[in-house]
Amino acid sequence: MQLFFLVSWTLTVLVALLPVVLFLAFGWRKRETEFTDKAYNRAHMEIYFRKFWCEGQARYQTRHRTAEINPLSLFRARYRELMGRRYYIVPSALFALVVTVLTGLVVATAMRTGYDHYIGYFAGEAKTEMDAANSGVIGNPITLQRMRTTDLDNDFSPLPQIHLSLSALAAISGAYLFIVAQLIQQCRARTLVYSDLFLASLRLLVSVPLGLSLSTLASDALGPFLSFGLGAFPIVELRTLVRRLTTSYLKAGDSRADDDQTVAMVGVTQPVSDVLAEENITCAQQLADIDPVVLAVRTGLSFDYVLFLAAQSLVWCFLGKTASALGPIGLADARAIWYLMRKRPDEQTKILVSVDALFAAGAEASKASKSIDVELLREAFEKIAVDPYTKFLVEFTSELEKREPSEMEPGEAPQPMPKAA
Repeated sequence: MQLFFLVSWTLTVLVALLPVVLFLAFGWRKRETEFTDKAYNRAHMEIYFRKFWCEGQARYQTRHRTAEINPLSLFRARYRELMGRRYYIVPSALFALVVTVLTGLVVATAMRTGYDHYIGYFAGEAKTEMDAANSGVIGNPITLQRMRTTDLDNDFSPLPQIHLSLSALAAISGAYLFIVAQLIQQCRARTLVYSDLFLASLRLLVSVPLGLSLSTLASDALGPFLSFGLGAFPIVELRTLVRRLTTSYLKAGDSRADDDQTVAMVGVTQPVSDVLAEENITCAQQLADIDPVVLAVRTGLSFDYVLFLAAQSLVWCFLGKTASALGPIGLADARAIWYLMRKRPDEQTKILVSVDALFAAGAEASKASKSIDVELLREAFEKIAVDPYTKFLVEFTSELEKREPSEMEPGEAPQPMPKAA
């Protein structure tokens, strides 16, 4: 019995901890390369460091006693300062402790419950045989004596004396199911952040009071099932659900529905907008000002996707809601605008006139005023194209040749850059 308990307990703990171990052993390094692979031999990396990590760059140069910047090494140092393995030590230890305690209680309760049911069944059978013997149907009935409590505890040692109720056991099981599934997914996608381990520990700890509080509102038969379902709800979604139910009950709209600019951006769904809102990002200026590496690391979003959002945010900062109208024609991205402004003036004018006509047609159809005219649009595009952050995004995510329009021959299109050996 003791061996069976220890084996079952060990398996439940290992299933929860192995994704964390595998990520730290293999996935963490691969996640790092998703960032550092883009920093190889990039001339405009200086723009990034000057904008987001000026102090760290100076500290790195002082520590290594060098005035020459190696973009790859410096970018790796930036990532490790944000998400080094050392940050996972305390969260992993706390998560291991919480999982060990709660899964031990669950396994012990399951074994004691099963044993008690077996004893009840065996006692019922013995009583039936005793009644049959007294009535003369059979002879020599089985006599059953239940073990004393002290003997039973010794036999079940080291199982604790605490017994979980069915609702508490279901709540912990639901939280365990969700947390382990999430950790496996994050390990596979290489997006596990040390704060996720804190949230996992919190989710396990609050699962019991949440499950018990909900089970009191339901019937005895339905309570354990609802406790299990509530335990499987992630905290973020639970908080969002409570907020939406509250606003619906009070007949008040979602306060972010009209003000959240991220929802109107190309490629942003409501779940992505909720993820950004968890980082207190609800407008374009915040996206343009936040370090894309920090945002990608914290949210688990793809680094390329975060850079895409940053490129859109620059257009929103200059054009406001007009940027959403530029999305269907591919000009809601600062990099596309940079490429457009490198064309010859007559080609630029032709495209801008077409955009103006598109705005006019849309305004006429919706009986609204036109958003912006050609000259204002050209001026805004020029400001976007010469913005240093735009140059960084183009250099970071494009292989186009970086020459000023004045240096290009008439009719010449930008040629691909030769790839590094």
